[in-house]
Amino acid sequence: MQDLNEMALKYPHPLDAFPQFLADCGFDITGDEVKAGHRCYRLSNGAIVNLYQTGTIQIQGVPQAKPGVETLINERLGTAPAQRADVPAPKEPAKKIFIVHGHDHAAKEQLELILHKLGLPDHFILQNTGGTGLTIIEELEREMGQGQTATRFGIVLLTPDDMGYAKREGETGIQPRARQNVVLEMGMLLSSLGRSNVIIL
Repeated sequence: MQDLNEMALKYPHPLDAFPQFLADCGFDITGDEVKAGHRCYRLSNGAIVNLYQTGTIQIQGVPQAKPGVETLINERLGTAPAQRADVPAPKEPAKKIFIVHGHDHAAKEQLELILHKLGLPDHFILQNTGGTGLTIIEELEREMGQGQTATRFGIVLLTPDDMGYAKREGETGIQPRARQNVVLEMGMLLSSLGRSNVIIL
């Protein structure tokens, strides 16, 4: 049975030119023997390169030497490193858009509709999540804190849901303002994702 740690490549040239190919890669051949169905080349770094009649190359031997041999052979053949079928390619996490909003639900629903029509990635709205047992601040940290999640972009709906004024001006200076929790979440988004990945509406 074939060792799962072996790496398989194809040598597209005449097989008798393979020793020179290995030399051109910079390897020092210390042994060369014929085995059943293939030729075995031992290298000075402890790696063993098997060449089959089909042109298939397999690399065995000292585990520390194998990656370097694989890299040099790939470079010489002009191919990308082989991806073993038994090892799935790493999956990129799904990208999400974090939406921060106040009490203007019509604006929030319009934004969700636009995102849906544009076919943009999934979005996260705190109030749409089920109970996780976390406090609001813990849930926010889990979703967008310290690069721990798949959140890649943020949209803040800074709608005038509250009224406020400066203490020195008194009630005569009252003006519409965004809710304070929206301002807090906006600051967390800016800190976590960077200004270039946050849009404020």
